[in-house]
Amino acid sequence: MTGDLKADADEITDARVGDHDCDITISDGTTTSLYTFTITITNVNDAPTLTVTADGSGTFAEDGSAEDLYSSVTVADNDATLTNLYTELKLTVTLVTDTTEYLNVNGGACDLTNANSETTTLGGSDLTCAVSLTLTTATVTLSHAGLTDAQLQTLVDGLSYENTDQTPTAAARVITITELTDSGGSAGASDDDVVPTNAASTVTVSATNDAPTSNGGAPGTEPNEDATYTFTVTEAHWGYSDTESDAMHSVDITTLPGTGTLMYDSSAVEAGDDITAGNLGGLTYVPVGNANGAVTFTFKTYDGTAWQSAAATYTMTYAAVNDLPESSGGAPGTEPAEDATYTFTVTEAHWGYDDPVEDSAMATVDITTLPGTGTLRYGGSDVIAGADIAAASLGGLTYVPVANANGAVTF
Repeated sequence: MTGDLKADADEITDARVGDHDCDITISDGTTTSLYTFTITITNVNDAPTLTVTADGSGTFAEDGSAEDLYSSVTVADNDATLTNLYTELKLTVTLVTDTTEYLNVNGGACDLTNANSETTTLGGSDLTCAVSLTLTTATVTLSHAGLTDAQLQTLVDGLSYENTDQTPTAAARVITITELTDSGGSAGASDDDVVPTNAASTVTVSATNDAPTSNGGAPGTEPNEDATYTFTVTEAHWGYSDTESDAMHSVDITTLPGTGTLMYDSSAVEAGDDITAGNLGGLTYVPVGNANGAVTFTFKTYDGTAWQSAAATYTMTYAAVNDLPESSGGAPGTEPAEDATYTFTVTEAHWGYDDPVEDSAMATVDITTLPGTGTLRYGGSDVIAGADIAAASLGGLTYVPVANANGAVTF
């Protein structure tokens, strides 16, 4: 015997899954027969449900804390006779344009870069975060062997957006949960996924100015001893750097050199003076006489919005320059007698020699003019004006006077 049974669709519920015995009595008016049939209702997978409250409606400020995305998370499998687990959650993130944007998942940061894949552990099994990027939209797929309702609710509730770029693109990112899949399969009349509604969370990223930095200043060319050094407007000479590439606006002199004087506009600079970058060519350092080596002072730079936090050191290394010797005038140790040839000595004091800075020994004597009478001789020849004689050889220099002359003879 065959026949058709009809039932209202909303009557075939999870509660009716299983075998049902039906007794049918048939009568021809005289004889009655009883027939028993078994009807089996087979379970099909119902789509899960996911409802959330989108929290992201504020601003993520550069260097700020991660922005929470969802709250009031509720998930249901919707299969009363077979409890399914959740194997996949998909999201999209729009306008991903910076190099360090993240979706924080299960306590770890999932980098929103193309082909990135990162794994954390949830419930003893791997939770994989896989990212694909098309133009500026990232698709994030979270995969797991099977999450319970409670585990999935905790996972979604903990999702947050973070951006650690120091020059972030100031615009809104929209993070949307696009699909939830359970483990029940989709064969036949089964349905294993759902597209949640109202699951788009908007986070507006705002950039903030980063203070400039300096790794210390130094001249392009180190100055020589006794030379006044004129500073430059070149940012590199001040070690200036700025994340947003803003030009150096000003320099604040925080401490002064231990020696010498910083001068600006004909006046001595004081600690705390600010000088605009375009006027740094008017800043000079006047050293003390005969000093060489390192001269330092500290400073801060300003980008027009913020001062660098810690002072940097400007170092000038003065190169030593030999200082000229002096002579107070020469004279014999013992004055010569009339008609006697005088032989000069190597004794520095007889030449009035002094080198007050470097205290170097006398090396050479240059005969700049000749005596008015008599003759200076060296090496068997008359000395001429401009002749140089090594100090060690001055014992070979003589003066031959004219006969019968006495009194002062000079050269």
